[in-house]
Amino acid sequence: MLTKFPERKIIGSDPQELSQFPTASPVSFNDGSLVKSPDSPTVYVISASQKRPIPSEEVFNTLGYKWESIITTNEKSLTLHPTGE
Repeated sequence: MLTKFPERKIIGSDPQELSQFPTASPVSFNDGSLVKSPDSPTVYVISASQKRPIPSEEVFNTLGYKWESIITTNEKSLTLHPTGE
């Protein structure tokens, strides 16, 4: 929700109502997104649909990234993107 539809609010719905809709492929993160798992300190930048680990705090800062821009997500969402160099 933070990257694709930040202006939208989550609205609860009944599971029976939801079952009427077709399912689709998971929505991945946009290129340029900074993501991490709550279980690991590694921060990745999404680039060319791959998650690329940022090797150090120094590199992160040198590249001009902002710590508040990191999206903490679950491991399943991270696995939507293969790990790149």
